[in-house]
Amino acid sequence: MGLMFTPLSTLTLANVPRHKMTKASGLYNVIRQIGGSFGVALIGSLLIRRNIFHSTIHGDAMCEYSPAFKNTKYQFGYFARHAVGGTMCPYDARSKALIIDHVMQQALVSAVNDDFLVSAAITVACLIPIFFMR
Repeated sequence: MGLMFTPLSTLTLANVPRHKMTKASGLYNVIRQIGGSFGVALIGSLLIRRNIFHSTIHGDAMCEYSPAFKNTKYQFGYFARHAVGGTMCPYDARSKALIIDHVMQQALVSAVNDDFLVSAAITVACLIPIFFMR
């Protein structure tokens, strides 16, 4: 994006008369700042919505009664019990919380990935008209 600002401002202000250059430059910067604010708000909103979506999808795929979940929960509890000591009871809840935390982290990574794909698509779509500007 930073590499696009200089050529875009040059193209925008190229045909503006010299006596109107200060007003046009100020107007261009205000419009660019407002567009950036809307873009950040849009991407932030998309990130939140995609995080909720992926959390739901990953959470639905996780079955507490599956052998993989039980084995992972047991291994986490076993590790925590040997690392800290004590009985298995409090570590069962901690191991479940660790699994849920990992699923939430994976959902966030998936949401950020979706945001980057949307940002890349918007950037490519905005680059095409620049080649046709005079």
